[in-house]
Amino acid sequence: MNRKYPPRVYPKHGSLWFVDIARKWHKLCRVDAGEAAMYQALAARLEVLPLRRMPAAIATFEQDYLRSLAVSTQKEHARLLDVAAGEFADFDVPDVQPSDIARSIKNLYAGRPTAGRHYKARLSTFFRWTVEQGLRPNNPCREIWLKAPPRRDRYISDDEFKRIRAALLLGDDGKPTRAGEMARAFAELCYLTLQRPTDVRRLLWSQVRDEAAIAFKPSKTAGSSGAKVLVPITPAIRAVLERARAFVPKTKKGKLQRELKSIYVVHALDCGPYTMSGLRSAWKRACKRAGIANARIKDLRAKSLTDARRAGYGKEALQIAAAHASFETTEIYLKPFEEPMSTVRLTLEEL
Repeated sequence: MNRKYPPRVYPKHGSLWFVDIARKWHKLCRVDAGEAAMYQALAARLEVLPLRRMPAAIATFEQDYLRSLAVSTQKEHARLLDVAAGEFADFDVPDVQPSDIARSIKNLYAGRPTAGRHYKARLSTFFRWTVEQGLRPNNPCREIWLKAPPRRDRYISDDEFKRIRAALLLGDDGKPTRAGEMARAFAELCYLTLQRPTDVRRLLWSQVRDEAAIAFKPSKTAGSSGAKVLVPITPAIRAVLERARAFVPKTKKGKLQRELKSIYVVHALDCGPYTMSGLRSAWKRACKRAGIANARIKDLRAKSLTDARRAGYGKEALQIAAAHASFETTEIYLKPFEEPMSTVRLTLEEL
């Protein structure tokens, strides 16, 4: 696919280069770094792109905005901003209208409401910044209404979860994998602690307090409510923690490695933290081996909260366990586990 680049900018060996009037080549960035990075490098070299141009403004905004985000979030936000830089490459910041944004969302994310809402959210944050910079008087995204995606109602049954946990230990060849034990521990802790997968993935041994409780400070609420929660270490959680602490993976030749010590409860073979993409891939492969469709890691939290509600725990207990600021948020995760019986009885005269 041929892409249009600014004058005197050419791709070569996987990178983008600017050729000056003396025909000297200057490297700007890698091709896969995105258009925003290209325009940023070009602006720094020539100072020819005023901030009022959309690509230059997005590049400047990225410098200010992305550094405040978690590392795991920066990549996805940068990707969406690069998409926006390409979509509005020919626009000045003040000229973007709500209809332009609506058209962009429709063209890019037709039939994908959740992805469209994420794209709009990134654009809205950017345009709020442009208002603060005096580049335009309003945020055009506020005039756009997007239909909410249907609420996800997937509930992973006990039998499905049992099969997935077993499949996490195996490879596609049916043999145990070196990292399977850690992948299973991750899934089990997500369910048993009722916490977000990201916070379980980053869980440190220093958060395990005297074998009595685990101190969670959810990353998602760190900048808002700052909610924290102590999760008591039940016999089930203790069993998973003991397996994780004793985990010593085998080498490719089947020999035990030297004892590993990691600061993370769930860790990769090099003792570093697992990436979310790595755990997600292991989960998907396990689901495929178990013959289970449409089950996501995030569904584990909905399962644990729903199971807790079924076991008789009240609203306040569930809200505290989930570290939510309000029960309305907790209620989003609860899946219907029983079908209510209507008490209304009607009849017809001839019947």
